[in-house]
Amino acid sequence: MKQLKALILSAMLVTLTACGNQGKDTLSKSDLETGEYADELKSHLDVRQAQLNALFANSRITQTLMNANKRLAEETPLPEARYQAIDQNMQKMRDTYNVQLLLYNACAVKLKQFQAEHPAFVEIFVTDLSGMNVCQTNMTTDFYQADEKWWQVAYHNGLGKVCYGEIEYDDSASEVVAPIYMPIYEHKKLVGIAKALVAIEDIKLSEFN
Repeated sequence: MKQLKALILSAMLVTLTACGNQGKDTLSKSDLETGEYADELKSHLDVRQAQLNALFANSRITQTLMNANKRLAEETPLPEARYQAIDQNMQKMRDTYNVQLLLYNACAVKLKQFQAEHPAFVEIFVTDLSGMNVCQTNMTTDFYQADEKWWQVAYHNGLGKVCYGEIEYDDSASEVVAPIYMPIYEHKKLVGIAKALVAIEDIKLSEFN
């Protein structure tokens, strides 16, 4: 437990911005030397990334994304301001059917099943190519992500990158977490972006549940 506390304290000072193309990530020597436990944390997140890769290959998730992206392609592209307005409106209407559906559609059910099997993931949500949430395990603070730096980096001009984010305390999860930002592909074509929060406390476990 003492080592775990040291890990959390040191991890809070470490920025892990390891990124790689098409599901592969790299970490520089300087990144590895940033903190005493950075290599242990990196190895742990690599295992979690592999678990997410398997999850995001599920047809319920990819089909939800393809349906959402098809609707986007059939509509006139919206300006950034319009997406911001939609997001603000959704935040005011969290208890309505359309917003609650993000927690209970087929994609969300699959995320929650995975989360039940792998409790280290305290939150997971998925966006379409516009950056709007299409499914989530928890009620997020906002629903439009394309204005966030992490989303833009993971989107990578439509190619996709896997990135490990900065260790932080997440209010909605009430946990110190390490974010993993992941592109989702269908037949090697980018169809969505996901954010998964891994509880730092989980690193004390010997089994990767």
